[in-house]
Amino acid sequence: QYLSKDLSALIDYWKKVLEKPVYLEQPPCLWSLQYNDENNRLIVEYASPPIGLLPRIEEVKYLPTLNVVEELQYPPARLLLIYGDLLVKTTLVAVFKLFQSDVAGALNSIALNGTVTVIDRATGRTKSPCVVAIEVDKSAFSTIKFSQVDAMACFKGLSGTISPDLAELDPLSPIT
Repeated sequence: QYLSKDLSALIDYWKKVLEKPVYLEQPPCLWSLQYNDENNRLIVEYASPPIGLLPRIEEVKYLPTLNVVEELQYPPARLLLIYGDLLVKTTLVAVFKLFQSDVAGALNSIALNGTVTVIDRATGRTKSPCVVAIEVDKSAFSTIKFSQVDAMACFKGLSGTISPDLAELDPLSPIT
């Protein structure tokens, strides 16, 4: 059914592709998939990992003169850079996995929107702003030599967008 491009078989297949962890110890991601068979375009919305899952400790030092172990935290700006890098790499890997597994030739392009579920500090309610978005044509994506690129430069070169303020999770307009 997948090779004959049956819609439900395609969606089931892509969900299985995306179930495999993109990075080690990945928490369960929620994926929403919409497929347009007229132009072979897949729109993916996924729950990105929240910044709270990142380790806060950059280094542990033993101070023998005091017989104390000291934990050094990441500076907030450094933690945000690491988080942005994680979001970009997760997004690129998800797109790569989908295109790489497209045996049926059902994908010409993928639009991917990453959201983060957080508590809105102003209202106390849950919100899920889009913080990373990209739309990529298979033809452009398939020419990239990933072993030789910088992930952020590649992402920006593909016109990907990431929230300008990850600390406040400034929302982006999702690609529809």
